[in-house]
Amino acid sequence: SGVGGLLLFTIVLLIVEAVNALYHFGRAAGEAARVISMSTDYLWPVAQTLIPDFAASFFLLIAIGALVFGRSSVALGTAVVCAWLGGPLVAVLRTIYLGLPIGLAGEPTGLLFLTVVVTLYLLFSNRPALTYGTASGRRLALSRGGSAVGER
Repeated sequence: SGVGGLLLFTIVLLIVEAVNALYHFGRAAGEAARVISMSTDYLWPVAQTLIPDFAASFFLLIAIGALVFGRSSVALGTAVVCAWLGGPLVAVLRTIYLGLPIGLAGEPTGLLFLTVVVTLYLLFSNRPALTYGTASGRRLALSRGGSAVGER
């Protein structure tokens, strides 16, 4: 099995989320540079505003890389953990660093829902199990008459 179908759609969702975070990071970095150029007294407060979007970009890019280039259960686990670190956790960081309130219909709730759906798909669907060679994927391949990934 390979990257296609819903697995490809899942990767595209993560790419869209990462591009959004990179866009916000770039905009915020430009604004931060403008503020810092006026007075370096605001260096740390301005730098704090960059932390959530930088973290989101960083972790989402790792998750995408693990799903696209990795072909092991470790890559799948890395992608799931990084999706959680780049999604809902970053929304909480925005609340901490930017003082934004958490609303039920806001960004944290949407990211939480998306991340739960992505996690459930990646952990319990046949295509990711076969593509990344998880234990359930090896059992499934053997039950279909194929060879298990990693067997010699």
